[in-house]
Amino acid sequence: MRCSNCEVENPPGMNFCEECGTKLAQVCSSCGHELRPTAKFCGQCGTVLTSKSKGKRQKSKGKSEDSKEKRKSQDSKLETLNSELSVAERRQLTVMFCDLVGSTALSTQLDPEELREVGQEYQETCTEVIRRYDGHIA
Repeated sequence: MRCSNCEVENPPGMNFCEECGTKLAQVCSSCGHELRPTAKFCGQCGTVLTSKSKGKRQKSKGKSEDSKEKRKSQDSKLETLNSELSVAERRQLTVMFCDLVGSTALSTQLDPEELREVGQEYQETCTEVIRRYDGHIA
């Protein structure tokens, strides 16, 4: 994966650039969501991620030949994806629970729309802090 900071090509499976130490991240071209380096689809919006080294298309063929090749290619991609999904992965993670203290009492004092705004602002603030430390919100 190429480092977005110093443009050095790093070996597969690296999390940080060997040259400058920047976190290596793949980002979805559609929604901007940060992805794992092995991702084939965006987990946020479902966009298919394309590889940089696509092979050239062959010259035009018959319609049925072309559709057969497409089906074979799709079947091959699904087999690869299924085999990757069945592999277990061990990760270290931290789970954080955030609570808005006094929200039940506050709900009796505010209009539903105002309470919703307070909740949204709270979530946005938490999200900002969590993402600052490369966290992920499920």
